[in-house]
Amino acid sequence: MKNFATLNLLLASLVFVNVSYAYTEYGSGVSSCGAWVNDRKTSSAWHQNGQWVNGFVSAAGYFGKTLKNVDSDAILVFMDNYCQQNPLNSIGDGAKALVRELESK
Repeated sequence: MKNFATLNLLLASLVFVNVSYAYTEYGSGVSSCGAWVNDRKTSSAWHQNGQWVNGFVSAAGYFGKTLKNVDSDAILVFMDNYCQQNPLNSIGDGAKALVRELESK
C-alpha cells in the first residue's frame, strides 16, 4: 500500500512539471540586450539582430506555436522595450519573451 501511495504522489507531481527543451542558441541570440540597445543607437548591426529575432519567432510558429500575427516593426518595438528593461539578458531571452507574449493573445 505504501508503494501505491508513493506511485500516486509521483504521478500527481508530474502534472505540475514544466516542460522545457534543451537547445543551444547560435548567432545574435547569444548577444546581450545591452548590445542590442547600443547597436540600435549607433550602428547598422541591429539589422542582423532583428532578422535573427524574426527567424526565431518564425521558427516558433513553424514548430507548432500559434502566434498572433505581427509585423517586423512591432517585433523591433517589443525588443527595444525588453532590452531597455533587461540589458543583462540575452537577445535570445527577449525573443523567448516575445514568443510568450504573442502566444497569450
